[in-house]
Amino acid sequence: LGIRADLAMDKDQMAVDAYNAYIQRPFAGPRHRQARAAQGDITDPTNWVLLKDVDILTAGFSCQPWSRAGMQRGMDDHRGSFLTAILDAMTIFHTPAMILEKAAAFLNDPRGMGILHTWAQAASYDLQVHKVHAKDWIPQRRERAIIVAVRRDMMTAQRRVVMQKVL
Repeated sequence: LGIRADLAMDKDQMAVDAYNAYIQRPFAGPRHRQARAAQGDITDPTNWVLLKDVDILTAGFSCQPWSRAGMQRGMDDHRGSFLTAILDAMTIFHTPAMILEKAAAFLNDPRGMGILHTWAQAASYDLQVHKVHAKDWIPQRRERAIIVAVRRDMMTAQRRVVMQKVL
């Protein structure tokens, strides 16, 4: 696909160090060795400048607000604010596309899904939401939500067909 990771961000310095060490390994390939990880909190707007030239923002955020492993408080959990921070950053920088991975229970949260759909309409993004089984790719037996948003001015009929086939 010609996609290259340029930046990873995590609040945990150990995760940042592990990513930076991994990406320098020979099997990562020369295109990926240009990537870097930075320690930071994406919910802090001062870190959004790092997203300025991103073409596709990918993120997975805390599942506990929606999963049975947590209190299931959804958007009322402080970790639910990650979604609104991502959407705000996407709006400010007009990021062409976004892929989010979430616990499948997020799809049953009317407030979270309402925020997502309202944002997509207001910010002119086509939105696709899918439930997938993680066991099809990794050794886990969990359902996951994959959320894809593409800026409408970036979409063509051909790209819509490709998105449908990929997802």
